[in-house]
Amino acid sequence: MTNETFKKDGKTYWAKPDVHVLVNGMRKLSPSYTFDVCCEEMELADVVEQEVYPQYHLGKDGEEDYVSYADPLVFVLRKRLSVAKDTRYLPRGAA
Repeated sequence: MTNETFKKDGKTYWAKPDVHVLVNGMRKLSPSYTFDVCCEEMELADVVEQEVYPQYHLGKDGEEDYVSYADPLVFVLRKRLSVAKDTRYLPRGAA
């Protein structure tokens, strides 16, 4: 194990997180979409910024070490809920 990992709850995680910005639950892949930009441009959307730490797995029997995003450790850094709820696509009575 390298010094670029840490343990939590019996699992090993890579110590360098990815920062994800989610708009209405969908991840924005472009690096130009930061939390602040999304909040300014998308007034009627839920915006979440989170750090995602992938699991670090030691290779066995000569295999290389690897990281896996199957069960990452996620910390929410900032969250902004939409200013108004858009009910155009909700079934009648659900709003």
